[in-house]
Amino acid sequence: MSDDGERQLDNEALIGACKKIGLIILSANEKDYQFEENEPGRSAMAQSIAEPILDEARGYVNQLLNRKRDPNTVTRAIEYLAYTHAFARQGASTRIYAAMLEAVMEIALQEVQQPKQNLPFLGEMERGLKYAQKIGPDFERPI
Repeated sequence: MSDDGERQLDNEALIGACKKIGLIILSANEKDYQFEENEPGRSAMAQSIAEPILDEARGYVNQLLNRKRDPNTVTRAIEYLAYTHAFARQGASTRIYAAMLEAVMEIALQEVQQPKQNLPFLGEMERGLKYAQKIGPDFERPI
């Protein structure tokens, strides 16, 4: 935290989360992305894939700060996407991650009250989140 109580972005954690998606995309099997330090070429390719994801993620930092929210929320969103939606051999296109990041950040930063007809869907999202929080084991997802 800075002197004024504002949280600071952990830039290295954000870079690492984005790079994790790149490593997973490049993976030939579920173990490959865990050994990136042994393969500088693979690490550089993962970083190249991660750059557009990182640029997209950084776009949310000011939004979070302006709303007095933790800027590291975007890093946690990227970690969520890496765990839940990144798959080996998915292809190196990162456009899908920009769209998914936009969707999860919209939920995290929700400021629009919804009409009554949307309440059943919001309830379904709430149920899904409660379920995910109950089973959240601390392990790496097989790809």
